[in-house]
Amino acid sequence: MSGSPVRILLVEDEAGVAETVVDLLQALGYEVALSINGEAALEALNASPPFDLLISDVVMPGMSGVELACEARRLQPALGVILTSGFSASSLEEAREDLSDCIFLHKPYSMGQLSRSIDQGLAAREPGAPR
Repeated sequence: MSGSPVRILLVEDEAGVAETVVDLLQALGYEVALSINGEAALEALNASPPFDLLISDVVMPGMSGVELACEARRLQPALGVILTSGFSASSLEEAREDLSDCIFLHKPYSMGQLSRSIDQGLAAREPGAPR
């Protein structure tokens, strides 16, 4: 491990939620970039340096979080993914088999739940993936 900070791309279209989660992530010591939709997130993923983890709301206008996660994995196969939703986990049934290792985090969540999910998401990355 290079000692560089873990980089997280947060995708959240609700401003109040986004602000709160960015504050939580920064309080946990992570470097955070925010995108308000899937299209902007894909642009950020194409920039460098790469992200370690994607945290995305499932339900967003335009591209869903599931669609974004699938495309993000094509761009960065070792990317950890956390999908969040205020709806039940059954709302993820559209998720493809290649997202079976994604973490689902139900809203609202605590800082502890977020921290545990991040640990799980980072651990689910491909072994030996560059950081």
